[in-house]
Amino acid sequence: MLYTTCIQSTRRPYTWPAFHAVILLAGSLSGGLANAQTTHEIDCQPGKVCREKGTLLPLRALPRPFSNLYKSKEAKDDNVLAANVKAFFPVYVFDRQEVDYTNPADPKGWYQVGSTTSQPLGWMQAKDVMEWRQALVVSYTHPGVGEEARKPVLMFNTKQALEAVVGAADRPEQANKLYEQIKNKQYPDAVISMEPNQFIDIGNKFYILPVLDYKVENRFDDETRLLQITAAVPEQRSNPGEKPPMGGGSDKIEGEAAKNLTADIVFVMDLTKSMGPYVDMTKETIAQLARTVTKDPEISKAVKFGIIGYRDKVELIPGLEFLAKNFTPTLLEDEQFVEVVNKEVKATSVDSKDYAEEVYAGVKESLTSTQWRPTGPHFLVLIGDASAHDPGHPQSTTNLDALGVRNLPEWDKNVYVFAIHLRDEKFKADWEIAERQFGTIATNDQSKQPALFPVDVTKSADFKEAADTISKDIAIVIADAKKKNMVDPGKIAVAIPVLSETGEATKPSTATSPVLSETGGGGAPVPPSKDSDMDRTIRQVIAGALISYLGTISGKPPRDVTFWAMDRDLVDPRKRALQVHLLINREDLSSLILALERVTDALATAELTQMKFFESLQAILGEAAKGQDINFEKAKKLAESNLLPKWIESLPYKSAILEMSDDKFEAMAPAERSELEKGLKAKLQLYKDISEKVDAWKSLSEQDQDANANKVYPLALDVLP
Repeated sequence: MLYTTCIQSTRRPYTWPAFHAVILLAGSLSGGLANAQTTHEIDCQPGKVCREKGTLLPLRALPRPFSNLYKSKEAKDDNVLAANVKAFFPVYVFDRQEVDYTNPADPKGWYQVGSTTSQPLGWMQAKDVMEWRQALVVSYTHPGVGEEARKPVLMFNTKQALEAVVGAADRPEQANKLYEQIKNKQYPDAVISMEPNQFIDIGNKFYILPVLDYKVENRFDDETRLLQITAAVPEQRSNPGEKPPMGGGSDKIEGEAAKNLTADIVFVMDLTKSMGPYVDMTKETIAQLARTVTKDPEISKAVKFGIIGYRDKVELIPGLEFLAKNFTPTLLEDEQFVEVVNKEVKATSVDSKDYAEEVYAGVKESLTSTQWRPTGPHFLVLIGDASAHDPGHPQSTTNLDALGVRNLPEWDKNVYVFAIHLRDEKFKADWEIAERQFGTIATNDQSKQPALFPVDVTKSADFKEAADTISKDIAIVIADAKKKNMVDPGKIAVAIPVLSETGEATKPSTATSPVLSETGGGGAPVPPSKDSDMDRTIRQVIAGALISYLGTISGKPPRDVTFWAMDRDLVDPRKRALQVHLLINREDLSSLILALERVTDALATAELTQMKFFESLQAILGEAAKGQDINFEKAKKLAESNLLPKWIESLPYKSAILEMSDDKFEAMAPAERSELEKGLKAKLQLYKDISEKVDAWKSLSEQDQDANANKVYPLALDVLP
């Protein structure tokens, strides 16, 4: 869902289109906005759009709400060319005169702007625009639950105030003191505001967080950023000196939202020969659930199920029948689901060519073909005994790795993952590979620890316990929410309500869920056993999904305010509080795809022919008739070759490929070269998948005549080459 607005005014608005608010970080690429010009110069030529000297990209700006376009550099009513221009629709800068950002909260000077690069239209005051260069995207990370929970981001009025806390010997104590003061409504002078209680996912609501300035430091055993950010909201603009609210927003799902809460549970299962018994056990899990928790018709309607089966490449073994199949594109109630599983879902009697299967094809199918409901969280339960084929393998149909699958644009649908890996002693060598892959896919936003449950294939009861607990806990939470018209994710993280004899959820238990009688007929629950790691993990995933869903229904972005913040938790800096993405357009992504294709071809050619890396790259470019020569004396590494887009060089992330040189290539072992090539191929495939996913691209303007070219996608820095 896009967070969209049009500014309402009694004055005639200018005809620039409305802007879909997005989270933007311009500073890390370009050195900040106009107050950070010392390292990234702007070249403005008469009659031409201004450009950054470092990247040659045109300079753009974002109008603030309730701003005017003037005929000349005079802020007078009779000089207004257009009143109340559309907020946050990007405009091109043609000139910057008398610009002074000594006081970022009240900048001085003028910008000459236009809606295209062809000609300027008028002038805007510096205080009414924000420079927007090659953009990155900043979003709040999931706040987490339980031990994984992080503190809300504190917004400081100056860099010095933030540095005083960050650099203090007793930093945790000082930070906790600030949180305690805010809790007691004794607001510290140095803190302007605090992150709202409700988590707002970047994939669900867009809002503006351009970074005006930044400082990168090596703190806490990693790279840490101090960021100066302007939080701008389309509906309103804060008055000078006005202090925005601290935090705020409910941290519970209440009223009609709780009463109408739903949950979708989709099983993604290996359906090859070895998995037959587990298909039957999954069916039994849902059947027992129907006899207990969801026997109430209202609960049965609220919790729906689906199943996707995956096997292997059918072209090699036709007897497998399918690669990946969604048996339930429209999700079903429990009894309907069991009926479909009984009739249609079975393991194949044909062996695959090798032990690995097309796991990624199954996960991708679940994301692309399942009709998830919009009224609650979505859960995916991945079940298999074998690893997935890596990109480049002849049987890989997705050409993705686990990280690529986890970054597919379809993950915007609030899908949270559990994974059950069945360990077969005969294939012990595959365990580490499979669990690394399954664990990556099952690492959810609220936790660094994957929701991965290894199970011995000889202990079927352990598998059934894991599947039972996941399904029952989700259903019990929904039942309790409907009964009380309220659900508190924080309490869910600590305990799941106990199921009474009538099948209703009652007071919480420290164990995840009760052990039902063997008949499943509503007998008194057995006293809960000791809380296990699996129980805690399942609770935290459910609570994390509820927190994410809460933000989609009632989350509000921060107000218009300029502040300094650290991208990590002030108390526990191991936890990241702000996440950076690259806001990339189609043209930039296409350039990146083309360049990366050349690099991967060069790596493969160099490995095969024993050529040097740059010699191989030059040969590839020559065959492609690209007409781009590499100066071997000047280009000591790939970043200096001008092959990759210029803007990528200044991104704040560590890139192995940008540092690639002949010497580094020669020093790499064959296994290292192979891993590098596979990783690049997986990222290249992800870029292609994103490019082809039409509804994943966000338009900055509903009325933009060239909307397709200007649409953007927030690409995680983790998946850049």
